[in-house]
Amino acid sequence: MTNFIIIADFIGQDIRSRNTMAPLHEAAKTGATIEADFSGVVFITRSVADEICIIADKYHNLKITGMQGSVLDLYNIVSESRKMGRHRPIDTSTIRNFDNIKEFSAFMRNL
Repeated sequence: MTNFIIIADFIGQDIRSRNTMAPLHEAAKTGATIEADFSGVVFITRSVADEICIIADKYHNLKITGMQGSVLDLYNIVSESRKMGRHRPIDTSTIRNFDNIKEFSAFMRNL
């Protein structure tokens, strides 16, 4: 038996925080077959798309359906970019460690 979640009704049409995907995560975690229908969702952020990918990768009982337009485009971009990994061929940055806020403040004043 498949449990259907209409995301636009349950979470909203404009989804801006990855934390709002917690109910989807909890539903998938039960092991039941879940179909998350994104019909009617008009906006998601990159972090929301990433969270959906994380949940879908972890729980294979989750089926994502109904994404359209820019929501589908962004989801596909994020999904594909997760497969490529992060490439930083030229990384000249240095990591600085500070023992307290005073040291950090002094460093920032000298930039």
